[in-house]
Amino acid sequence: MRILVIGGTQFMGPHVVSGLTASGHDVVLLHRGDHEASGHVRHIHGDRRDPEVVAAAIAETAPEVVVDMV
Repeated sequence: MRILVIGGTQFMGPHVVSGLTASGHDVVLLHRGDHEASGHVRHIHGDRRDPEVVAAAIAETAPEVVVDMV
């Protein structure tokens, strides 16, 4: 399953992303920082407060699920 995780680089986010990738999910991370998650995760850098950025990330990745970690 393709999952878009918003803000998954701090606190609980890395644990959630790690669990999702370990379970075989295709994870795409939308975040504004310079953090890089381990594993096979695609990164989209942008600010979740910008509706156009979020809409573009959803349109580009076509996720089945969106998880907002912020």
